[in-house]
Amino acid sequence: MPFTHTISGRAKYILYLFPFYLLYMSACDFELFGSDKITFKECDDSCDDGIMDCSVDLKKPQDVGELSECIEINGNIIIEDTFLEEVKDLSNIEYINGNLIISGNSLLNSSNGFDKLKRIDGRLFIFNNESLVDLDGFQSLEYIEKSLTIDSNEILSDINGLHKLDYVGNCLIVHNNESLSDITGLTNLSQIAYCIYITGNDSLENIDGLENITSVEGSTIIEGNTSLMNINGLKNINKVGKDLFIGCDPFNEYQFHCYSKGNDSLHSITALNKLSSVGGNLSIQFNKVLDDIDGLMNLEHVGGTQIKISNNPQLSICDVEDLLDNIKSNGWTGEESLNGNNEEDNCI
Repeated sequence: MPFTHTISGRAKYILYLFPFYLLYMSACDFELFGSDKITFKECDDSCDDGIMDCSVDLKKPQDVGELSECIEINGNIIIEDTFLEEVKDLSNIEYINGNLIISGNSLLNSSNGFDKLKRIDGRLFIFNNESLVDLDGFQSLEYIEKSLTIDSNEILSDINGLHKLDYVGNCLIVHNNESLSDITGLTNLSQIAYCIYITGNDSLENIDGLENITSVEGSTIIEGNTSLMNINGLKNINKVGKDLFIGCDPFNEYQFHCYSKGNDSLHSITALNKLSSVGGNLSIQFNKVLDDIDGLMNLEHVGGTQIKISNNPQLSICDVEDLLDNIKSNGWTGEESLNGNNEEDNCI
């Protein structure tokens, strides 16, 4: 089996999102490939007792077929830059002790083929599959040891196939999926250990599905989702360990096209009324119709040195100052920036 591997797909990903990486590197440890760098052991074309002890790179239908008897893969599965339309012969695999990378497959229209997959002890990385409509093939997946990345799949309309997923050990990254309207498929998810990035999804109207998440140790970034009307999915979150950004990131020297990174349809963040602690910086900016931030009035602790609530033209400066006064009353003494909000009200 010719399991040779190229890095073209990942290289294209890094080049495509290089500014994105620079923008967020300080906020969250992506660990996209991380300390467990992908290594390859030559495969002997066999799956002894249902176990294959190597990483595999699937390029052709016959490569997929030769894994049809495998239950466990002690390595990575790479499905990258292929012309495969489906991978149905992987349907006996229950466990991947490594990463599952599905990237740059222009004809892949279905994730069917992973129906029995329950656990990935690495990352699930789904990027730039232009014909992929859904993730229904992951109907049994319960556990991802590291990050879940769903990025730049232009006609992906839902992720309901992830309805059994309970645990993500690093970051949830949902970025630049033009047709994705909701993430309710994550309703069973009880823990995201490190960070949440939901950015640049033009059709996403809400983030319902994250209601079981009560805290993250890293950052939470919600920005550039032009149709997002509420963030009610975060209604039970009480702690963000690092930065909280609702709108563009103002704190990094690599910021670019800042105006495009607000949430243009977001009216309110009342869902954050259980949030009491942000360990890093707080940013709420470039949200065109945001007019209510009362949900942050229970915020007692901001550990970062900067609070930027700016360029929200419908948001009363009085409400902004009330929030800042509340945070200052708990000892915060950092740098503030409050420009570009609605200053027509006479604050009392």
